[in-house]
Amino acid sequence: MHEYTIGKSIMDTLINLKKQYPNKRITKVTIIAGKLRQILPQALFFYLDILKKDTEFSKIEFIYKEKPVKIKCNKCNKISKINELEFLCPLCGNYDIKVISGNELLIESIEVEEDKNGNKSV
Repeated sequence: MHEYTIGKSIMDTLINLKKQYPNKRITKVTIIAGKLRQILPQALFFYLDILKKDTEFSKIEFIYKEKPVKIKCNKCNKISKINELEFLCPLCGNYDIKVISGNELLIESIEVEEDKNGNKSV
């Protein structure tokens, strides 16, 4: 159920951004989450829909991108993607690895309605 907390944090960020740019309308938000965050996109969208309902954010389109887990093996020094959450080097089978990506959680981009001059502001 951490998807609700993440959705609430995203909405809080958008509310604060709207305060800074009151004449702009947010139209699209792209979220990137690493696979290790174990976010269920459907659950996140469900909570975002509830949180944005009947607000000025009700028409925002949310895009979700999952970032794969990448590891670096401390034995063979190779970087690999792993699909399963089995933390060993797929090339040499070593368990002495370092996770280098897959734990991210961020707003990648926020699109806004253009102003009179055709410039995007956020």
